[in-house]
Order: sequence, then C-alpha cells, then structure tokens
Amino acid sequence: MGVADPFWWLPFSIWHTILFVVAGFIARRYWSGPERSPFVFGQILGGIVLLGWILTLALITGLDYLAHPSGYTLDQALARLLSWSGFRYLTSIFAGNVIYASLMQCAARHFAIEAHIQSDP
Repeated sequence: MGVADPFWWLPFSIWHTILFVVAGFIARRYWSGPERSPFVFGQILGGIVLLGWILTLALITGLDYLAHPSGYTLDQALARLLSWSGFRYLTSIFAGNVIYASLMQCAARHFAIEAHIQSDP
C-alpha cells in the first residue's frame, strides 16, 4: 500500500481559480454596470464556472475515448460523463453560488453605505 499524494487537490484548485478568473472577465464584460445586482452577478459567475467544469470533463472523457476506443463504447463514455456531473454536484455548486453571491451583495451594500456616509459633509 503506497502513500497517497497529499497535494492531489492542487491541480483542481488551480484549474478552479483559472476558471473563476476567466468567468469573472466574461461576466464583467457582458454583465456589468451600477444597476446590476451583485447576487445575480454571482450566480452568473458560478454558472460560467460550472459550464467550464462540464466542458473540462467532457474534453477529458472525449480524449480518453479517442485514446482508448476499444476500452469502452461511446455510450459508456457518455454515461461516465453524466455520472460525474450528477445532481449532488449541481446542488452543491448552486448552494455555494448562493452563499458567494449573498456575501457579494452584502459587501456591495456595505461599501455603498460607507461611500454615502463619506460623501455627506
């Protein structure tokens, strides 16, 4: 029995950070402005990251199928992909998005109140 790599999570967290940075750029480019809700912005940001993860898993599954076509059929590859992005995964991601977006909205209100207080003489 070998020793498990203690940093197995590092590539996933780096990729997740890259996805969030790219999603932030995309969301700011197409969904920005003072009248926009920070809560909705957080939901859009999380949705873009979720789409990035689904595309990443689809790419990995497709490349694995192309590299080893005799290992399993395309139906098995698609079933494997769909099992990765199951209901539990989606609900935990959306719950995280709601928490993140709620914190963003609270922070935006806090800074708006501070800016209003500082602007009054």
